[in-house]
Amino acid sequence: EVLAGQPEPPNYFAMMKSLNKKGPEIMGGFRKPLHLDGMILSRLVGDSAQVVDVRQPEEVAKGYVGGTINIPLDKGFVNWAGWFMKYDKDIFLIAENEKQATQATKELAMIGLDRVEGWFDLSAFLAFKTQGGRLSKVEDGSFDQALREKFAVLDVRSAHERSEGFVPGSIHVPLGYLPDKFQELPRGQKIAVHCGG
Repeated sequence: EVLAGQPEPPNYFAMMKSLNKKGPEIMGGFRKPLHLDGMILSRLVGDSAQVVDVRQPEEVAKGYVGGTINIPLDKGFVNWAGWFMKYDKDIFLIAENEKQATQATKELAMIGLDRVEGWFDLSAFLAFKTQGGRLSKVEDGSFDQALREKFAVLDVRSAHERSEGFVPGSIHVPLGYLPDKFQELPRGQKIAVHCGG
């Protein structure tokens, strides 16, 4: 009963148990992340590096680099970063300014994600485009459109949110579990994502 209605525990909870038991590495204070040349962003994405775009969703909707992950620097940042970031891989940030990049670096370090190697400012998008890259976009749509065009509906809300109502026939995979369940999604069919926001 105590756990009823609680959200799914993020992946980083297991890592935090270990870190709390043995203690983290001594960092010697927070370091400012290195400001990187936008010309290397394309290579990092091509190498499947962990590149986190910390801008707000309305800014990301205008265009983002495919292969990056958007985790807005807000109250849910640490939770979602803990779901998706790997502790054994370097992390690179896309941020609006140095202050935002530094804040994200500090917050990641609070859960042991202290391998932030550097950050890109918004000029990296221009560099990406000059190298032949195209910014990606995700379209907003309606359920009517998704049903009319026979999209598969992927419900990424928590089990608690879904219990309040869902689209019949939708596939339920809470967002945090999506990387592990990605291969189970339908192929050759457009997917409409149903999320809380």
